[in-house]
Amino acid sequence: MIQEAKQMAGERPIVGFANADVEFLPFRDRAVDCVIIWRFLHHIGSAATRQAILREAARVARRKVLVSFHHPISFTHWRKLLQQAVLGGEARGHAVSHWQLQKEGEAAGLRLVETKGFRKYVSVNWFACFEKLDNAR
Repeated sequence: MIQEAKQMAGERPIVGFANADVEFLPFRDRAVDCVIIWRFLHHIGSAATRQAILREAARVARRKVLVSFHHPISFTHWRKLLQQAVLGGEARGHAVSHWQLQKEGEAAGLRLVETKGFRKYVSVNWFACFEKLDNAR
């Protein structure tokens, strides 16, 4: 992904790219305006791990954290569960409701501002915008 980002950036001025453990980012507190966690959280089955990721994102962000996640209240999620039950196979991804994500965010120092479903209740893909609870942090 870093190589793709470098190619997309071309000659535009870029500060840099980092490949790091998402629970231990190599940035100082409040180093960036916004942290974007995209197409990742649905791979994390542990609420404690998701919370740790959100806590670290809150640490390095000045104001906002944007995330995408897979919501269990969707036609796509239920179709996948039915296919898995009928055809067998391993579950791929871990859906998390926006209510659960809100709790995990609050425990990490974030306030859920808004969620949006991409084709709400049809698609499993949802998006959330968090703001830091204590902006002085």
